[in-house]
Amino acid sequence: MQDPKCPKNPPGQMAAFLFWFGIGVSIFAILSGTTYFWDEAVWMVWPAARFVIAPAMLVSLLAVIHLRRNQLPLTINVDAFAWTLLTLFLSDWLCRPYNFFQGPSIRGEILLGAAFGVWLLRYRKLEVLNWLPFIGCVFLIISFFLESDGRLLYSDDHSVFFYRLQLLKENFPNVPFYNPLWNAGIHDKSYYNTGAMGVFLLGLPLLSIFRTEQVYNVLVAGLMFLLPPLSNYYAAKLLKLRAPGPAIAAVLSLCLGLVWYRWGLKYGTLGFVMSAALMPLCLVQVSRILDAEVVFGKTEAVIFIAAATLMVMWPLSGIAFVPLAFWGLFLLPKVLKKKYVVTIFLMLALINLPWVTVFFGTCGVGDFMNLKVKSTFTRSEQTASGLEHKDPSIKRFRHIQSSPDLKRLIPAVREQASSGNPLILLFAIPGLFLLGRSIGRKFALTFLWLLLLGSVLVPIKPQLELDRMMTFLLMCACLPAAAAMEKMLSDACLQKKSGLSLAAPVLTVGFLLAGLLTAGAVVRNHSLEEYYFEEGPVLDMAQAIKHNSGEGRILYSGCVLHQLNHGHLAPLAYFSGAPLMASSHIHDLWWYTSVFPEEYKRGGDEAIRRYLDLYNVSAIFSHEHTWRDYFSARPDEYQLVWESQPFSLYKRLKHFDNYFLEGLGEVQAQNSSSVSLVAHTPNVVIKFNYFPFLKSSACDLSKRQISKNVRLIELKNCPIGVPIVIKARSPWERIFKAT
Repeated sequence: MQDPKCPKNPPGQMAAFLFWFGIGVSIFAILSGTTYFWDEAVWMVWPAARFVIAPAMLVSLLAVIHLRRNQLPLTINVDAFAWTLLTLFLSDWLCRPYNFFQGPSIRGEILLGAAFGVWLLRYRKLEVLNWLPFIGCVFLIISFFLESDGRLLYSDDHSVFFYRLQLLKENFPNVPFYNPLWNAGIHDKSYYNTGAMGVFLLGLPLLSIFRTEQVYNVLVAGLMFLLPPLSNYYAAKLLKLRAPGPAIAAVLSLCLGLVWYRWGLKYGTLGFVMSAALMPLCLVQVSRILDAEVVFGKTEAVIFIAAATLMVMWPLSGIAFVPLAFWGLFLLPKVLKKKYVVTIFLMLALINLPWVTVFFGTCGVGDFMNLKVKSTFTRSEQTASGLEHKDPSIKRFRHIQSSPDLKRLIPAVREQASSGNPLILLFAIPGLFLLGRSIGRKFALTFLWLLLLGSVLVPIKPQLELDRMMTFLLMCACLPAAAAMEKMLSDACLQKKSGLSLAAPVLTVGFLLAGLLTAGAVVRNHSLEEYYFEEGPVLDMAQAIKHNSGEGRILYSGCVLHQLNHGHLAPLAYFSGAPLMASSHIHDLWWYTSVFPEEYKRGGDEAIRRYLDLYNVSAIFSHEHTWRDYFSARPDEYQLVWESQPFSLYKRLKHFDNYFLEGLGEVQAQNSSSVSLVAHTPNVVIKFNYFPFLKSSACDLSKRQISKNVRLIELKNCPIGVPIVIKARSPWERIFKAT
């Protein structure tokens, strides 16, 4: 860190200001594009970034020439970026549709915060800012629970994540496993690639005491409003940022931008959220490991092992450290000589190699990376038997697969920046120079890599959604931004600035305080990124399932995505306790997919009936008008027994529940990882899907191929009247058997 005790008017100060102001304005022009004064209804300031960059760079060049001629050093002038912030404040940036700070009314809140900033700087009360993280956390947590009003967060993948935590609670450590409660038996394996395992371990103390539905919102609040500020605060302390720098970094992590709350509250990608929250801390600690002059303490080593383990449990986070990994290879002999480093590496390997082995050995990583879809059900691009239609809500990946394209860089950066906090966008640049040469270079290299990953390289693997690397970048950029803001505010106090020279620093304070209010508004659902809680339809449907499932399964016709309370079907198996079937109960569909395989869709009524019997379906939910019309037109076969828009439940009138396709027996129980049955004949075929990793406690288990897409379980040499349990082999059994 640089010494803040600088002369009031050092030589070359104005030239340095002009140089950095030119840089700052150029950055803003690139991020902003076409810019208007105040809002679009007033007048255009510049039609495109190029009209600003050229003159701004000319000013910076002239400033450098002046400094060279007078043999003056080019110092960091943070005030220049604060004045760039004033330019942003006066532009239409705050009035754009997908902006974190939603104008024009937000300008009033920013000015009120600026008035508070005047008091802070005039009376040198910067220590007051040290309380902001605590105030911000409490404010946002209270706002979240007021908004939830006791309801379970259900928006999008929150429904799936909740269900995954419940299944982990029931089955850990035997993961992945065979889940017969969905689709007649599935390979339930999406726990490592989604980060669910990390969130489960982090929340294990609560999950082991309370019901999952009682603590799920608490876990979300902790991941969103506690983990990011704690991570950034401790990381800033490791960087030796002066107060209130660590507090500012913590506050910025709470006000990261609209995209942060989209991923966390609306989309429910909690594994990614946990990883992003820990990214700044891990980046600082990895940078310190690679710095020969830094001594690692015992406490820091323990924290790093825990943080790095939880972070990489969302596996894609590991690619953020590729540049530093190569950097470390060149320094490996020196790094290994540092105290605790070898111990850290050994502990990380000991803790993480087991689950990484299971992840690659049993979870089909290659299939996902190659965009293969393995399912009992089949992709449908056209109608079949006049019963299906493309659902506009079922979309392919958000990005089209193609080769890397540099033309994506500017549009991608603008898209992410528009929803980001401008304090981070502007002050992170000078902050990199204030972190010190060694740490600053490592941060800059990582930032450049994350920028390329989140823009240019996104089309290579659209299913990876690499644009999330931009969120990693924003979270990590809180640290250099805080360093720059702390220096500017401290200098303003030391130099006793007043009048116009105080305008930019106090405006910065205004943005900082208004950021918490804006985040609170987002949490209270007053933004474009609306998220949803369970309003009753989910539990109502679960009750309908309980009352109408009988001894069979209930199937969802068509393709269901977000039609149930803006979330997915997954938790219904837990809430109802009944076995269910659907084209997918989670968000893994990138095209319209029918629950009926092709060979059964093309065979008309008889084939559909045969398929329903094959899987012991006793009732059917329908939400698409074509399927509702189909069932309603056959009252002698299907009876409407329950309705709640958009779903209708039809009971099959000519169906007799039976889980045995061949032979006789009785299914005694089904849970999230096994099937218990009694055979009354030595050889039976049961209406459960076959997988090679299944085992039987008392029979010879094999595959019975019924049709192209239907493979059921065949049991031979079963003892009569003896309980038989079918479940998956343990992960290690499967790995060793494969090898």
